[in-house]
Amino acid sequence: MRQELINASRDFGYCITVVAPKEYGEYWSKYCNSYRSNPDTYGTFSNLLTIYNTYFNHYKSTCRGHYFDLDMLDVGTGTMPDLKHELTEDEQILQYSIRAFLSSPIQISSTLEEPNDFELDVYCNEEIIAINQDSIYDKAELVCKELENNFQIDILQRQLQDGKYAYAIFNFSDTPASFSLDFEQETTVRDVWQKQDIATANSFNITVMPHCAQIIKTDCKITETKKVER
Repeated sequence: MRQELINASRDFGYCITVVAPKEYGEYWSKYCNSYRSNPDTYGTFSNLLTIYNTYFNHYKSTCRGHYFDLDMLDVGTGTMPDLKHELTEDEQILQYSIRAFLSSPIQISSTLEEPNDFELDVYCNEEIIAINQDSIYDKAELVCKELENNFQIDILQRQLQDGKYAYAIFNFSDTPASFSLDFEQETTVRDVWQKQDIATANSFNITVMPHCAQIIKTDCKITETKKVER
């Protein structure tokens, strides 16, 4: 199939789905533009978390132009009868943030005839899209994980083409989570979802709502993260 596509008169994106075993990662990363090895999007929070966790079995074999696919988004108004569409707006932001930050192909599955303001804000945030499309493709690496009973917070890091660093804080817990972030030096902290600078400091406290995400950009690396008890 791949050879026939190469012989065609136009470009194609070649994706292997839905079972791409990680032991063949070297093959997928050489011959496929993207590959999936996870369940279909189903519109529930447990499904969202399951799909997210598949990233860590595969990301080391990905490279520029060859990405791990986290499947279709479940954002906005969908019409497929077998999807549950149970995600809150915060969970939809979390779902989109995961796919954008982990360089998954962004595949919209909702209807677009009459998108509401929330859908447009999610889909059309150019700063989020820029991170997803960043040209040097630095893999998203886990730099902090807080996991205890039903409490799970993941913080991931990427360096960007302009030399800045992007951080995603994913809160999979049922309660707000606050962290103190220490930086190598004084830096400007930019909230990418809000598209505005929110602080200039050596250390910064950030709170992420339950089942939601924050993405920030800074001029330098985080040197330490510490959970702040509320």
